[in-house]
Amino acid sequence: MEITTELVNHLAELSRLEFSHEETENFKKEFEKTLNQIEALEKADTTNIETQVTILNAENELKEDTAQKSLSKNDAIKNAPDTMGSSIAVPMMVE
Repeated sequence: MEITTELVNHLAELSRLEFSHEETENFKKEFEKTLNQIEALEKADTTNIETQVTILNAENELKEDTAQKSLSKNDAIKNAPDTMGSSIAVPMMVE
């Protein structure tokens, strides 16, 4: 897959990132390298490889679930960058 400047700019816009021209060119090169590595992995013959979920013989150590005092609504939103009434306001992400 060819990575174009337009694609990088589109991904940056969706991710709410800003790249300089030099950063865009570096990102294109690194992204192409990453995709080439993924393509190489996809071509690897794994027909005789047994699926392995984990290499450890560990078990989950679950903590006892206990009720604790929670934050008040005012304490929960006091460090929010933007609020709307008693809620945290976030930018609309649907285009």
